[in-house]
Amino acid sequence: MRADLTVLERGQHLSRRKELYEAKNPETKQGAQGGGKGGKGTRRKTENEKISFSVDTAAKMGVTPRTIQMATRIARGKESQSEKISFSQEEGLLL
Repeated sequence: MRADLTVLERGQHLSRRKELYEAKNPETKQGAQGGGKGGKGTRRKTENEKISFSVDTAAKMGVTPRTIQMATRIARGKESQSEKISFSQEEGLLL
C-alpha cells in the first residue's frame, strides 16, 4: 500500500512540475503577458492562449486551482503556520 505525500512533499513535487510547465510554456508565467496600470492593460485574450499552470494542473488532479497555488506556496515557504494547518485540514492532508 502506498502512503500519501505530506503537504510539503506534495508542494515540492508541484513546484518542480510548475518549473517544467513554465519552461515549456513561458507565456503562462505570472507577469509574462504584461498589463497596464490598475489592472487595465493591453493584454488581449486569444483563442489559442495557454492556460495557467494552476488551472491546468488542478483540472488534471481533480482539485481547485487554489489548492495547487497553496501547495506550491507551502513548498516555497511563503505561508504562515496557520495557513499550512488550514490548508491541510481543508484538503485532508497530513502535515
